[in-house]
Amino acid sequence: MNRIILHKSKLLNTGYNYIYKFLLAIIVGLLVTEFERITLINLSLLRYLIYSLALYYFFKGIIWTYSTVNYRGFFIKSLITILFLSIIYSIIIAIPSIFSSADNYVNFKKLLSGNFLLFLFPFILLIKTDLFVWKRIFVLSYKLSVLYLLFTIPFIVYFATDINLGAEDFVRNFASSATIILLTIVYHSKRVKIVTVLTFIISFLLMVLLARRNQILYLSSIFIFLLFIMFFSSSKQIKRSKANFIVGLLFIISLSFLVIYFLNLDFSLVSERLSISAREGINYSRETVLKDFENDFNKNPADWFFGRGFNGTFFSTHCTDNFGGYVSGQRDTIENGYYYLILKGGLLYLIPFVLLSLIGLIKGFFYSSNSLSKAAAAIVLINLIDLVGFGLPGLNLKYLTLWFSLTLCYSSQIRNCSDDLVKQIVGLK
Repeated sequence: MNRIILHKSKLLNTGYNYIYKFLLAIIVGLLVTEFERITLINLSLLRYLIYSLALYYFFKGIIWTYSTVNYRGFFIKSLITILFLSIIYSIIIAIPSIFSSADNYVNFKKLLSGNFLLFLFPFILLIKTDLFVWKRIFVLSYKLSVLYLLFTIPFIVYFATDINLGAEDFVRNFASSATIILLTIVYHSKRVKIVTVLTFIISFLLMVLLARRNQILYLSSIFIFLLFIMFFSSSKQIKRSKANFIVGLLFIISLSFLVIYFLNLDFSLVSERLSISAREGINYSRETVLKDFENDFNKNPADWFFGRGFNGTFFSTHCTDNFGGYVSGQRDTIENGYYYLILKGGLLYLIPFVLLSLIGLIKGFFYSSNSLSKAAAAIVLINLIDLVGFGLPGLNLKYLTLWFSLTLCYSSQIRNCSDDLVKQIVGLK
């Protein structure tokens, strides 16, 4: 087994290289989007070209990469088949809206802006992943963490005072890619550990100051699962690192209190929103939208099963107008991840997705010999929790990481590797 995995990967001559270029294109597209937000310069044409390139690499990668579906059991293959069929159906029924006289321009822009790519992410399950692929993912995630820190730290005061400056998007699009590094922190060098931990401290601090409850829950969940992996793993590699981890944790907590004290940070906004949530429920402001969704779908029960396509909408009395008020109209998104998946693909999408996620996290947690597999399973479980709130699927690295994590959970080859071997291949120096 070890000889097979340690054999030099022919990554550059396979579909994996196309998938890596697909990832790079997505990242460049996200950078262009954020640049547009900051400078107010319209670069939509450039963004469309980048996502078209990403689509090209995606299809080439899927075609050239050897599929593992044939090596999975009948039940798993059936779930994947249903999932893919629902995706194809969702795309087909959305085509008329692109050419409709009323909405063709808007829907065509949505298609070009990345919506189409978003609904193709599940096809990543066709990839037969290996540790050499994950080495490149780790390197890319680390570089994005460095980029995030270089851009965020100089402007942290500005990010902390105005949600419209995009701090939440930077966390979702770039900082969250370091999740897999944090959850496998024992594999990496001190330099990588410092950068990764600092990325999460700054991200968490900004989300608390801006009272972004969903992101606070997401980042807190990652840290909780890190503790779970550290203290309940039977790995000798992790047991040897527990003492250093505890010391580092105490240092981070102390440093955080010092930063809060000396910068005199204001947490009144998050305190207010949390107190309201405690009294009225965290989704109190979204209950009207959820009821509107249910009422609209109940008028045509078949939509619960098949969805309304990736351009699908529903009637709501809670659409925002240009003045910040509420008017009635059609909404194409809903502040609940599970309802969002039903809106776009119906229960025929949601049920296979949930079952594949649950089976994947069980394999990763309980049928694995290394922390990398457990970290991937943790990401899958965190995503299932995140979907309850405003953790909507999106064209970002946070959602992409979920699908790559699922490929890892289904890889028996990786799950059977020892921590020493995994560290040898994917550990960052």
